[in-house]
Amino acid sequence: MTACILGCASRDGHPYPAPEGYLACDRCITRLRESLTEITERWRRIVPAHALLPPPAGHERRPPGYHSTPPGSVHVMALRDRRSHAVDRGDVRSPLEVLHWWASYIRRERQVSGPPVATVDTEAGTVGFHLDWLARECVALPTLAAELADVRAQLRAVTDDPPPPVIGRCTATAEDGARCYTPLRLPTHGGPVIRCPTCRAEYDGVELVGLYRENRGE
Repeated sequence: MTACILGCASRDGHPYPAPEGYLACDRCITRLRESLTEITERWRRIVPAHALLPPPAGHERRPPGYHSTPPGSVHVMALRDRRSHAVDRGDVRSPLEVLHWWASYIRRERQVSGPPVATVDTEAGTVGFHLDWLARECVALPTLAAELADVRAQLRAVTDDPPPPVIGRCTATAEDGARCYTPLRLPTHGGPVIRCPTCRAEYDGVELVGLYRENRGE
């Protein structure tokens, strides 16, 4: 088997293998899909749903619906401006431009048409729909993962959400019998299921109550 191209490894340092025919392992593909969902949800908090793709560089006027932000929200303004390009890791990246580049690459390679108007939702939808193909064919997958991680972190910073509380620690055990013990937090979106970020074990219902009581020492 081939090691996951995204470089993930178990707690003991062994690289995770990618399934046959894939460049990335299942859990990394799941994380990419979750990142796309989170990016679109957080984007809606800072941009009206009807806001259109800003014009390319050189256009001075913005289309209706592309509103200004309150004074001091320079970071938000940079995120909303398609002309924001990162030079170094950590620089502001336009979520719309990042997703639009990858969606355009997919459409070009797979010879499919795009929507009449590009938005974060449409472009994230295109990337998510073709994620299985990317995981099989795209050797630049680490670049996509890094750019999505940057965009997600920057959106988290401007939406200013407090971290969800820790409800307990993962009780799953590895093949060698070692306990995972990763802190588990309440999900920020989706159903009432907690997935361990390390071993991907899932907890819901009575299991969540048990984790909570264990965390409180009951």
